[in-house]
Amino acid sequence: MTFECGIRFLSDHLNGDTYFKIHRENHNLDRARTQFKMVEDMEDKFNEMRAIIDRYR
Repeated sequence: MTFECGIRFLSDHLNGDTYFKIHRENHNLDRARTQFKMVEDMEDKFNEMRAIIDRYR
């Protein structure tokens, strides 16, 4: 879901910012970068997140 949002923000930026409302130049590009950084963080913490899920099953 997070990666998909990043792709949508990036696509909108590349297509002229026609779908998501922007408040400044490169707003959707910054949003995309933020989403991709969250994906990277989630991948880095995957084992830790998995351990939490397994602990409470």
